[in-house]
Amino acid sequence: MKEKYRYIIARVDAGNRPTREQIEAACIYAVFRLYGVIGLSKLRPSLAFYDEEKQLCAFKVLRNNYREFVLALDLMPREGITLRPLKTTGTLRKAKRIIASIPRQE
Repeated sequence: MKEKYRYIIARVDAGNRPTREQIEAACIYAVFRLYGVIGLSKLRPSLAFYDEEKQLCAFKVLRNNYREFVLALDLMPREGITLRPLKTTGTLRKAKRIIASIPRQE
């Protein structure tokens, strides 16, 4: 059976412009901190798209557990890189369109 995914669009709040690797590490840390290794295996989060200019990104997670991922991002520590979930969509194409429609923050 094919696995289905959801894409969570999030705003990146950081003092400087973080790299893709730093954002993905922050995401994995947030999930691991709340749910542990079992939660990581159930969610399988990965960074699907990152717009450095707008500081917005889209994470790919398994559909059945995407709410747990949003909760993990909401409960992230406030120091360093923080990720604020904005919207959830079913395709990467739609996620990119939504990111393109959001104005750049100054």
